[in-house]
Amino acid sequence: MKEVSTPAAQHGRNVDNGNILPFSTPPPERLPFLDFIKAIAISLVVIYHSTPFARINFLTDGSPLNYLEYFFFTLLGFGVPLFFLVNGALLLNKKLNIPKHYAKMFRMALLGIVWACMTMFFLRYYREHLLGRADARYSPSDTIRAILFFQGDWLTHLWFIKALVAIHILAPLVKLAYDYSKAIFLHTFFFIFLFTFVLNLASKFAGVIGQGYLLKATVTDYNIFAYHYSFALAYFMAGGLFLNYKDKLKTPFFRTLSIFGILLATLCTTLYGAWYSRKTGVVYDSVFMEYGSIFSFIGALGVATLALAYKGAQNTAGKLIQTIGVNSLSIYFLHIPLLDPIRSLARAVSLPGGMLGNLFVAIITLFFSLGLCLLLKKIPVVRELFKI
Repeated sequence: MKEVSTPAAQHGRNVDNGNILPFSTPPPERLPFLDFIKAIAISLVVIYHSTPFARINFLTDGSPLNYLEYFFFTLLGFGVPLFFLVNGALLLNKKLNIPKHYAKMFRMALLGIVWACMTMFFLRYYREHLLGRADARYSPSDTIRAILFFQGDWLTHLWFIKALVAIHILAPLVKLAYDYSKAIFLHTFFFIFLFTFVLNLASKFAGVIGQGYLLKATVTDYNIFAYHYSFALAYFMAGGLFLNYKDKLKTPFFRTLSIFGILLATLCTTLYGAWYSRKTGVVYDSVFMEYGSIFSFIGALGVATLALAYKGAQNTAGKLIQTIGVNSLSIYFLHIPLLDPIRSLARAVSLPGGMLGNLFVAIITLFFSLGLCLLLKKIPVVRELFKI
């Protein structure tokens, strides 16, 4: 029997008796707004890592300026969620090749270990021999443990690679539901959303009114998504839906709603962080600790929706944005080892402290990382260190 070629089949869409299956879309060509989102994400991540949040001193000086600095610091919490969102948008909307998928998963894990080794040994040498820091002296067993577990203040950023691998382990099942059953996909997404973002919000409220034990006793033990990567899977699944409905999100109504959502989400997180900081006496990290918050979800989705208006590399600025987006993962690997010498340079030239000084350090780190990765990618063997 001769195979019938339908327009949907020609575009790589899943077809069942001539009907396009739920959430199935053609494999996307290079979409400029996704590169823009990645460029925003890596910029926010670099600024976050360049900003010692413990030095935000609204606890000792409650001036409006210090609270404003904390508000802008909180905005940085949308960076990592945007990366997971883009990963879901790309993987769930293209054909899944299982052998390549497993090869990619293995490569992610291997590159994480390789970059952990290089970062560890560079920073150990720099901190111990050039800065004379005693805390940089690790025993051989501690070194191996730090590399395998991504521990220490020089390797913890690589948790992102572990989270990506964890997502990719489940990705074939998520992709199967995405392509063949809208009901199963939405059911799964609903409960991940419920036990991640909604439960996080309920925990905050219970903590404020002093009833946290009641929430734990009645709800928490039902949560199969209790491990801290559940938010990553939620963003990943939301990314698939985001790309599927991108045309409906381009309206002025959703752009306005996105701006309002970003501001409201940031304000709510800032207020909670300020309350928690005053309660504990320690400045609350309103970025890393809030990835599983519904406010981060709202903010990240708002940023992604606003990015839909981006038209691509139409001028020099657009080409720079695209270059940063395309090389965002390479910048992620490089920026932590580069931060130490750049901070030393900033101190040597007496850069101003506070938000302005941190922003200047972040900009230098971002562009130096970009330039170095573009240079290293020209070297045949070395370029493999940047490919996932």
